[in-house]
Amino acid sequence: MAAVVKLKYGDNERSIRLVNDQLHIPTIKDMFGLSSVDVDGVAEPADDRGFTFATYLSGSTLHISGSPAQAAVLSGSSTGAKLDEILGLLKAKKVQEYTFGQSKTGRDMAVAAALTALGLTGLVPGTLPKRWARGWNQKRYSVFAEWPAGGQIDENTYAAQLLNHFVKALIVFEVPFGIGGFDFKDVRNYNNRLSFACMTGASTVMFNGGTDAAVIPRGPIPWQGQTRILFDWKRRSELQSVESVATQAQLELLGALFNSRHPTLVVLTDGVNFVILQPWGCTIRYWQTFSDVVDRISADDAVRLVAHHLLHISSTNAGFNHLDSVPEGSDLSMELAPLLAAKKELGEAEGLAVQLQVDPDLPANERLEAVSNTILAWRQPNLSYFS
Repeated sequence: MAAVVKLKYGDNERSIRLVNDQLHIPTIKDMFGLSSVDVDGVAEPADDRGFTFATYLSGSTLHISGSPAQAAVLSGSSTGAKLDEILGLLKAKKVQEYTFGQSKTGRDMAVAAALTALGLTGLVPGTLPKRWARGWNQKRYSVFAEWPAGGQIDENTYAAQLLNHFVKALIVFEVPFGIGGFDFKDVRNYNNRLSFACMTGASTVMFNGGTDAAVIPRGPIPWQGQTRILFDWKRRSELQSVESVATQAQLELLGALFNSRHPTLVVLTDGVNFVILQPWGCTIRYWQTFSDVVDRISADDAVRLVAHHLLHISSTNAGFNHLDSVPEGSDLSMELAPLLAAKKELGEAEGLAVQLQVDPDLPANERLEAVSNTILAWRQPNLSYFS
């Protein structure tokens, strides 16, 4: 079973997963809105990733105290540890830079290196659930038939139509939208909100990008911190095989691992065909609907898989934390494994105000602009979650 302890802060009680029997102090700060944390009256020291040196017994109840955090705001964002190092790299230009959607020499190797850094072996064919929910086998998905036969395609028009099309399709499979359910958001204007950077061997690589739409729990939350499904809309000419979109799909999944507190399914679709990626243990599982491949699934099953992920794997809690208690061996725990590996291996962060104090090299008039631009473009793995 997963090692879990209860935390009590006044009348507030939460459960948290232990990692190697250690507590993660930045997560506790975030849970209770604290700038400092005492555990059972002791200010426990932590390593550079925020994990306590002390260890704790699963099932224990720990009493938390500390100072309330002061809110730090900059362009609507908050960031974390080692921002000074990132800014130094930015000034020195000692970084390889890639985008999610554009091919560039070395990008595939950089993605492979990032996967290796997280202990992921890459793409493997996925298997469908043994059983669908009652009645789902009789339900069908109606393909998107609005693409014009030729001529100019208005992306804004068809993005909105595809989003509405999939809201209706998922409602058929009983996915609730609105109060008490999910939101299906157009996020094309937030084009760098899944960006991240990581160390791969002796080099640093930065990946910039976002996606088109996201399904998140209903609530006042930054979408990229609580993603359940990412949708990337593709024209039919762009979606011909898994290979044609594999690198971009893996980058969007990696971006979700670094930025979201909840595991994410990535869906690339033109409304007719689908490529779906799922984090799973030490692998990334994929499904495809192309008629000329052996391991294809139907478009009906593709939409059933999305609905199954939302209704039977995902947490509906808009405040879900990846260190919360999750049943051992559950599908959600399997999806959490790569996310936990990313958070542990690459670290998590503290607050923006502290980082501004440790970045004295930039002139004051350049600091806000540089930090804001860096937050939007860099998404370094040990940055904290931000809106």
